[in-house]
Amino acid sequence: MKKYLFILMAAVACLATSCREDLKELDKGSTPLAISANADTLVLDQTEYSNTGLTLSWTSGTNEGTGHRIYYSLELVRAGESWENAKLIFNGQTQKYEQTWTVEDICQMAIDNGCKPGQTISFTARITASGEGFETQTSTRDFVVIPYEPITKTLYIVGNATPGGWTLSEATEMEMKEVGYFKTTLRLKKGFFKFVCNKESMLPGYMPGETSED
Repeated sequence: MKKYLFILMAAVACLATSCREDLKELDKGSTPLAISANADTLVLDQTEYSNTGLTLSWTSGTNEGTGHRIYYSLELVRAGESWENAKLIFNGQTQKYEQTWTVEDICQMAIDNGCKPGQTISFTARITASGEGFETQTSTRDFVVIPYEPITKTLYIVGNATPGGWTLSEATEMEMKEVGYFKTTLRLKKGFFKFVCNKESMLPGYMPGETSED
């Protein structure tokens, strides 16, 4: 009987601990919602294209002691534009306090919004915290992006000097070793060749060349 009683007491203790952890998880205190960015101005460099370019982070906000979950939504818009034109990054997520983008993603976002390489564009991020039984909270943060001129990340060699001839679908793919540097090994025949960025079109094409012998 003592053995069963001990097991029951242990189970009750675990349940109580679990409940306290859940309550702690749902008790967000009274911290105001505030969003921040890792930099005021992001000067982007394609050599770092896969690195983190932008990090937005925010405090939990408050559920005003209700114990209810807080749901977060994040939006981005070009600074000065209506929030009706905003891009919704995510909606209704819980326990999420950070969002990151790569350098490449932020550069493309700037270009998609009409910014030319080397120029500046401003964005506003807005985080919204909402839930049952407490007022919806929002916080905004502006940041500036200076994009670069994207260099192709794919390159092929095509021509009658190559194994695949002038057939684009048979073009030889080159391996990108680093941004702007591609490498491949193949035997060229006498003839002509050029470099293309994709297998759908000869344009853009680069450095047409001619080989005089195998």
